[in-house]
Amino acid sequence: DTILGGGNYVHAVSPQLNFPSQTAWFKIVSTRPLAGFELFGSTDGNQLGAYAGNGMTGSQSGIFAKIEKNGWTGIAFVNTDSGAASVTLTAYTDSGTAVATQVLTVNGYQKMANQAEAIFSQQNISSATYITYTSDKSVVGFQLNGSADGTMLDGLPALGTAN
Repeated sequence: DTILGGGNYVHAVSPQLNFPSQTAWFKIVSTRPLAGFELFGSTDGNQLGAYAGNGMTGSQSGIFAKIEKNGWTGIAFVNTDSGAASVTLTAYTDSGTAVATQVLTVNGYQKMANQAEAIFSQQNISSATYITYTSDKSVVGFQLNGSADGTMLDGLPALGTAN
């Protein structure tokens, strides 16, 4: 499709973009720089959360800045490369003490998403307030936080750090 200068393109992934049902993510290629955001919502339509993607190409290191204490935190990675990425996550307390480390393999062109506690399923991260990651390949990371009472949903991109 063509987007005129100053224009926009707004569509829900399904069914408007007509991707196969098993599609986990897609890549947008453009001849000009684009800015955009991703919008997430609950199936009942009562919650929306968004974050600006700004043409993210990924990073080999970053920070998920907030673990929700009165609800849940979901962590997601997308590997936009054809080869597998080894991603090491470390959960920290506010004082900078590491409380858990987990290594994940994210295969080429794969999306991995799960709640933070499930990613660290063999370890206790209840005292952690943020999570860092390092990877041998650039990966795109983001998090969703939701409140226990269902009144809050926010989306945050992983804060990429200098490699």
